[in-house]
Amino acid sequence: MHLNTIKKIHNEQCSLGEGVFFSSKNQRLYWLDINLKNLFISTLDNQVTQFYLPEMAGVIVDVYEEKIFLASESGICCFDTKKEFWTVLFKSPYQPEHYLYRANDGCKLSDNCFIFGRMKKKPEKGQGDIIIINKGVANVIYEGITIPNTFIPLPDENAILISDSLQQKVFKFFLNIDFSIKSTEVWLDLSDYEATPDGGCISSNKDIYLTLWDGHAILKFNIAGDMTGKIELPFPRPTNCVLNEDESLLYITSATEGLTQKELEQYPLSGHTIAIPISPP
Repeated sequence: MHLNTIKKIHNEQCSLGEGVFFSSKNQRLYWLDINLKNLFISTLDNQVTQFYLPEMAGVIVDVYEEKIFLASESGICCFDTKKEFWTVLFKSPYQPEHYLYRANDGCKLSDNCFIFGRMKKKPEKGQGDIIIINKGVANVIYEGITIPNTFIPLPDENAILISDSLQQKVFKFFLNIDFSIKSTEVWLDLSDYEATPDGGCISSNKDIYLTLWDGHAILKFNIAGDMTGKIELPFPRPTNCVLNEDESLLYITSATEGLTQKELEQYPLSGHTIAIPISPP
């Protein structure tokens, strides 16, 4: 990827940029800095507004006008950017040491139905879970995951791709009608590589884009899991990505977390949110 084709959205570097969301209706790009509890909103001409949130939010799951819906420490929350007011809509299932946990990645499955991963703020093997909140009722549907990521629903299938970044694997979760888990299978195994799968997105023609933490890249797959392309990136730790409305641009968040001073100097775009052109379907 030539640097001339990369557009930096904002000068602010994120410690852990994540949770990116594009609203076609609002024509806005939204993303988070999980560690610093910041929410960013950008117009298409890169006018950026920044808000400080009361708790660590992992992903933006929906936007309606001025209201941002997020998976956060408490569960599914709403932040009204006009009133700058935070509301906990649906609480996560009880966790005795809840203050040690936060939401990571997730998505909206349907109206009033959300799925997201919960993990320890300082990750511990097997100490995370996957939560469904459906019509206000919260349930843990899977336990034993460490760093839940990706959360890409597959069209025409009652299935979703979810990765455990610690295991460096992407799993395909088959869901029942009530959103309980029917079965799982390994969709992608990167455990023999240094890079690990992080967030991703899917296009209208079922191309899957998957960011690689420590991989300096986004991999492109078909829905069967066959790699069909690779996009080299100007930083080692991309974290998530989303397509714009006509799917001509891919917006990518990234992290500075864990990088040495030498690496930060070598990759100065680390922590920034960027846009790169791609061929639309």
